[in-house]
Amino acid sequence: MFIEKMCYGKLFLGVMVALFFCFASHTMYAQGSGSIKGQVVDNETGEAIIGANIVIVNTSLGVAADVNGEFYLRYVPAGKVTLKVSSLGYAVATREIEVADGAAINNQIFRLAPQTITGEVVTVTAQARGQDLAINQQLASNTISNIVAADRIKELPDASAAESIGRLPGISIDRYNGEATGVAIRGLAPKYNTVTVNGVALPATNNQDRSVDLSLISSNLLDGIEVKKANTPDMDADALGGTIDLRLKEAPEGFQVNGGVQGGYNYLVNKLCNYSGNLSISNRFFDNKLGVIVGFNGDRNNRTADKLTAAYNSTTTTIYDNQLTLRREEAYKNRVGGNIILDYKIPNGKLSADGFYNEATTHGTYYQDQMDFQQNKHYYSLESDISTTAIYTTSLGIVQDFGWIKYDLGVAAVGTKTTDPNDYQWQFNQEAAAFNGTSPEIVTMPLDQVFSLETPNYNQTGIQQLYQYGKDLNEKTKSAQFNIQIPYRFTDNVNGDIKFGGKLRWIDRNFDQEQYGRSGLVYGGLWTSVAKELTTALEARYPDDFNEQSDSTLIANTGIWPLTRFNRGYAPPSNFLGGQYKLGMMPDLTLMQEIMNVFPSMQNRNWQRFSIGSLGSDYDGIERYEAGYIMTELNIGPYITFTPGVRYDEDYTRYHGETFQAVNSSNTEAPPVGLTMNTSYRSNNFWLPMIHLKIHPVEWLRIHLAATETVTRPDFSMYAPITSIDAYGNSLNGANSTLRDSRSKNLDAMVSVYQNYIGFITVSGFYKRIDDLIMFEAIQTVNRPLYLNLRDTLHLIDVNAPLTWFINPPYSGGSAPQINTYINNQSPAQVRGIEFEWQTNFWYLPSVLKGIVYSINWTYINSQLWLPMWLTTTKSIFDPTAHGFVSVSSATESFRSSRIPDQPSHILNSTLGYDYKGFSIRLSYIYQSDKFTSSGATALTDSYTAPYHRWDLSAQQKITDNIQLFVNFNNLTNTYDESDVENSSFYPQSLAYYGKTIDAGLRFNF
Repeated sequence: MFIEKMCYGKLFLGVMVALFFCFASHTMYAQGSGSIKGQVVDNETGEAIIGANIVIVNTSLGVAADVNGEFYLRYVPAGKVTLKVSSLGYAVATREIEVADGAAINNQIFRLAPQTITGEVVTVTAQARGQDLAINQQLASNTISNIVAADRIKELPDASAAESIGRLPGISIDRYNGEATGVAIRGLAPKYNTVTVNGVALPATNNQDRSVDLSLISSNLLDGIEVKKANTPDMDADALGGTIDLRLKEAPEGFQVNGGVQGGYNYLVNKLCNYSGNLSISNRFFDNKLGVIVGFNGDRNNRTADKLTAAYNSTTTTIYDNQLTLRREEAYKNRVGGNIILDYKIPNGKLSADGFYNEATTHGTYYQDQMDFQQNKHYYSLESDISTTAIYTTSLGIVQDFGWIKYDLGVAAVGTKTTDPNDYQWQFNQEAAAFNGTSPEIVTMPLDQVFSLETPNYNQTGIQQLYQYGKDLNEKTKSAQFNIQIPYRFTDNVNGDIKFGGKLRWIDRNFDQEQYGRSGLVYGGLWTSVAKELTTALEARYPDDFNEQSDSTLIANTGIWPLTRFNRGYAPPSNFLGGQYKLGMMPDLTLMQEIMNVFPSMQNRNWQRFSIGSLGSDYDGIERYEAGYIMTELNIGPYITFTPGVRYDEDYTRYHGETFQAVNSSNTEAPPVGLTMNTSYRSNNFWLPMIHLKIHPVEWLRIHLAATETVTRPDFSMYAPITSIDAYGNSLNGANSTLRDSRSKNLDAMVSVYQNYIGFITVSGFYKRIDDLIMFEAIQTVNRPLYLNLRDTLHLIDVNAPLTWFINPPYSGGSAPQINTYINNQSPAQVRGIEFEWQTNFWYLPSVLKGIVYSINWTYINSQLWLPMWLTTTKSIFDPTAHGFVSVSSATESFRSSRIPDQPSHILNSTLGYDYKGFSIRLSYIYQSDKFTSSGATALTDSYTAPYHRWDLSAQQKITDNIQLFVNFNNLTNTYDESDVENSSFYPQSLAYYGKTIDAGLRFNF
């Protein structure tokens, strides 16, 4: 506590010194100067030119236009000055202005005209204008960033924010059933990034980690996206990879209506089944003081996919097949969302309020055929699920700029809720499946040949288990922040501003899962014992589907309730997984649901609550974050901007979870042994220095250097104090409540070249050293002293529930259990790479060639991580008490080198387009090399995604000034997702086919 008070005291002292310095500077140098306010707009459309560069010639005084194209120049020397306004794609404009001492000159409107060639005005298309605006914003940013403008979002077939972000340099995409759900920045997984809406951080959307499912957010609601890759002190520090800011637009002047509708065809299911629509209405009232935007979007997309997963065992030199699973996922995803944005102009500033809501509901039916070669069993499963995830943000803010001081205050409430109340699962088993000789013939067989060995016997395949899961996740976050910015000037060529502020954030999070049902139904004649009660109840409720006498007889004769009784002729498509595989017989969903409706009401405790499934993931807790910072932006001459600063960041968490041991292999409702509620506490604090240096030696060149430090927090499941032991005592799943936050030291360098003829070229290099990166570890234990050592060094759970399960009663498990937990890696991880980007449009070429546009970006990433390995050795020692030699085993930790999970080595995005009058077409290509996804016991069984590449095509045609038709061809190459063991396609771990789609529709604006 004393140290924390000292830290706050140092920060408070720094703020006070900064205030004194700035007030003194203001008092000393405000005399003999004035100010200029204005706006930069497009001469043809009247739209704001964001990021336009406004400078006073022969001084270092300058500023970039904000999101409304507005600018504010302070401490302008009294007398006649020349303002120069420039923006990529536009002709430079200059204006002489007479500034009186102490005068405030307002309403200076600069209307920039498109670049001209020998007097000819060049027609700038909306797409090219959007590209130029994004470049201008990127050049004006005080950090290293990449930006997607609103017009750029619309020109490519991107249905969600994740797809749009995925076309930027250094970005790789995580997909599910062909839909982008998360983005990794510079090889760091989605959970290592912060996602904000208008600067307000979004909460996590799943119960395991801190990632945000970006597929929830329609790109139609956005006015742009910025990916910031190098932090400044005024940004949230928990971003190892970067920060993704999704922007919502303020209302422009005049009544406007914008929207669009589209329909789509899915080739995998051969249906016209994808629909979407969006509408946005805006206006300004009370002499343009009040602005209002109301937006809505809704869509329905078929997310059907064909999947294969495989599991392998290995020796030291050989991998052999263990399991093969075929799965057909028939799913629809419905998404609705909306936003309302209000802003009200007040003297020297504005008030703002916004609300943002998106909800996605997935309706899924899943058919699964699994072959277990090692156990000689065959499983047929059916699942039915309806899950909904909603995310919302609300915020209020005020900003005022008085010239000598600028401040902003904001409060926000955001949250996420995921509900999945009725996830039903049914499974049928064929025992002694006899795969036509499964050993040793299948050791090196390709999977499609192994598949041909199956010998299904559906009459001997009986219902084995039925489950009902319910999940509920809630996270509510409240935050408050303030920022104060004070300009200062020593001379016309040495000036800047100092900025400081603070932020508080409170998180309340809980996750609850329930599992009910029954397993082991093919064993012990259970179906025979309950047949009469169950079939009688089913016949009474569903007489058209069940007959007590015939069903009881069937069960009595076979000892099982066979799969053939529940099949109604379901036939998977002939092109399942490209035609190489075929699903087996599947039960009918209606019949299985009818059993589920009746079974819970039966007697004899047949419907049971499962301990591991109901308690093994539950947690609730709070998190509190406090931060303060101070920084300055110092302009030295017209060419150098130096931005040093420091951020103090502190976090505190308190979570509850349970410790228990399952009572038997079925983990049934009998109370688990030793059920104990645990509480864990964590706290960390950091001083995070950050330095940025921007050099602008000539008009067409900018250099940006940065040295920053950032952090990331553990996932919830890693430290919420849940510890469970299986019924056999073979494994313990233990959270580690003593995990430290990971800390990264980052170096960035970016060189940008921009000219109207060559376009925009950037080359960036980056290096990250990440200390205490958190990794999963499976620890093989072999003796009681090692249990004690692990308890004392790893602190698997907090002191209120120590690791007594393995060393004191009531534990009575196996001799060498495995501990599954998380640790801070002892060796630092390192990430380094280079990014290249070129964007251009050939507006200067003759005739029709001037409509060509092109962009390409390429990223190379290399990382190194030392993965822990546990090696077990056994030796004989003399034991006097035993009067002889005994075998004693011990475990030692070793390490091996690997990539960081989720890191591809190469990323390539390219787009070739053409614009002519109202017509526009874009052909785009995406490539990602393989990614390391998870580690096995040895490098031989590590998992990787296969390289991924895809072509997309989009075309647009303007019908009138207000209506535009478009068509999108997605995944022209019919690319599928693949993951492999040993990074070899000979051992595919998963395949997912989701097909190509076509969307067509119209957009309108009035």
